[in-house]
Parts: sequence; C-alpha cells; structure tokens
Amino acid sequence: SFTPKAQLQWTPAKGLMAYAGVSKGFKSGGFNYGTAGLEKFEPESIVATEVGVRSTLMGGALSLNASAFNYDYTNLQLKTAVLSGSSFISRVTNASKAKVQGLELSADMALGRGFGGGLSAAYIDSELLSYVSPATKRELSGMPLPLTPKSSGSVWLDHKVAMAGGQLRSHIEYNYRSSVVFPLTLDQANNKGEAYGLVNASLRWSAPKDAWYLQAGVRNATDKLYRTMRADYTFGGVVESYGAPRTYELRLGFKY
Repeated sequence: SFTPKAQLQWTPAKGLMAYAGVSKGFKSGGFNYGTAGLEKFEPESIVATEVGVRSTLMGGALSLNASAFNYDYTNLQLKTAVLSGSSFISRVTNASKAKVQGLELSADMALGRGFGGGLSAAYIDSELLSYVSPATKRELSGMPLPLTPKSSGSVWLDHKVAMAGGQLRSHIEYNYRSSVVFPLTLDQANNKGEAYGLVNASLRWSAPKDAWYLQAGVRNATDKLYRTMRADYTFGGVVESYGAPRTYELRLGFKY
C-alpha cells in the first residue's frame, strides 16, 4: 500500500512551535479459521490529520502542548464474538467506515523547592459509521469504537531532594479513564467497562549520575476493583478479566 505522510512546522517565536500534518496508514487483511473453514477479512486503511502546538515557557519551567486530530477509517478491523453453529467463536470482521476525532492537552511545570507537577487530558469522539453485527445482524452504526474511552487524564506531583549522597524522589499520580465498550460483547446490553481511577505512588533513591537506584512503590493504592475485559459468549458463558489489586513493588536498577 502507498502510505504517504506530509507535515508542516512553524516556529513563530523561541520556545513555540505549531504543526499540521496528514498521513495514510494501512493494516493487511487476513483470514479467520472456523467451522466453515477459512473466511477472509479485508485490509484496513486510515487517513489521519493532526494540528497542534508545542511550547516551552517561563525559561523552561513550563511546558504546554495541545493537539487536535481526526482519523477516518475504511474497513476497520474489529475482533468480535460470532455465532457459528451452536457455539460462539472469536473472529475479525470489518466495519466499512469509522471515525475518530479528539483533543489532547498536557502540561508540565517546575514549582520550585524541588517540587514539580503536571497533568494530561484527552477527549475522544469515536463512531462506527457503517457496521452490522456479524453475530446478530443488528445495525451498530453510531456506537463508539471498542476500548476507546471518551475521556481520560492524569495528574501528578513529585519532589526531589539531595539525600545520603544521592537524590530522593517521591512521586504520586492519579490516572482516570471513562467507560469503554468491550469488543467481544459489542452488541450485548452489558458490554461496557465502567469508568475508574487509579492512584500510584513511589519513593526512589538514585546514586550520583544515576549509576543505580532503589525504589519502593504501590500501584492501585486504593485497591480499586475494575474490569479490563468481558467476553459474553451467551451459550458458552461469560469470561471477565480484572486489573491488578493493590500491588507493592521493590525495584533495584543499575545503569551500565
């Protein structure tokens, strides 16, 4: 496939850059194997456009980035559960058209006295424009793309201080993701993964020149229970996957 890319960049002032670009992408087609033998699915293609701004302000203490993008898919490949005889099988099918539009924003700032912080946020509007369920033949146009949250974001704060001949860094972050549609239950009533937020924290001591480090941390500090996948095979039962519970870590690393 011919997949060209073009991008323009403009630097109107020191520490400020704007850009605009367009590109084409391609994913090969293939075959599903099931009770009916080999079944072909079509290649997927995408035309992506993006505009954005990147900036470094306040003498480098503040970094601000923003972008907007639009993705137009043709023959989007989707993995879904399809009834074959008396059982459901997982296979790849094509949605004739799909569209994704979104905005992204990120900021990082040095707060003084060893403190730093930042945030990122994203908004995505995704839609299947032409898709009929291969399992039930229901018209699913207008539904969001699977595993694509409408909103997501994170905020973090850390602190660095010289200690014991090296540097001690403490870090805490909160990450959020809105609900998503699970691909193997695309036309079921209970096909959504709930919104959730996770808190992670760590404490890391690094030797001079980062020769080695020792880090202790905790992930999912609030012990949030959240689903990462659900497959509803109707006759074959339900299979669900969950994220890791509160997890403690101890890491030792070397630079060589």
